[in-house]
Amino acid sequence: MIDRMGIPGINTVLVPYEKKDAYNRSATSLDPPSSAETSDLGGLFAGDIIASLQALQTGDEAIGFLANLAVLNGDYLRLDTSIRNTGGQGGDNDGAGFPNGRRLGDDVIDTVVTIINNFEPVRRNGKVDRVNGNDQWFRSKFPYLADPHQPLGWNGVDGTENWALAAYLIGGRQKYAGRSKRFGRFFFEVSRGLRGYPLSPEPGRAHQEWACR
Repeated sequence: MIDRMGIPGINTVLVPYEKKDAYNRSATSLDPPSSAETSDLGGLFAGDIIASLQALQTGDEAIGFLANLAVLNGDYLRLDTSIRNTGGQGGDNDGAGFPNGRRLGDDVIDTVVTIINNFEPVRRNGKVDRVNGNDQWFRSKFPYLADPHQPLGWNGVDGTENWALAAYLIGGRQKYAGRSKRFGRFFFEVSRGLRGYPLSPEPGRAHQEWACR
């Protein structure tokens, strides 16, 4: 089944897990809440989306903004063709990109998370997921997509350092009742090996100690 993902993050984050299949099967015409002039079958997911936002402590203004994007008129991307798109790599001028359409270089996840966080950047630099650009520069003319390249070698480094973020989240944030330090250390050392650094004896020992608990 193909996921229905008009505005990124709505289905993935805000629609409850047990209702995602129903959301994927439903038509965008059923997204807006019902009224006297429309079918009483509308608004199937509006309450769930609002409840998810409230649980994230999103305020009324930001909830209204997202509702206007993805609920009140249906969850799909809209494009105002009267706004001229200019700039390199498929366009980089303010106001012409997401949530007005979606250009290749638009950081949609950072934008959605910022809205959910009451229009305040989660980090000082405004970045959220540390994926701040494509791995290849986009072209400034059609078809805009970058040339394909071969996969990185075994010791290649992609520059995103998501390995470090994953090790931090697993080892430092998740609660493994005393096992997190060993588990996190194991992932950290394994990631060093994948990046071409010499491995210490710690990974195997840490893994064995964690697995035995």
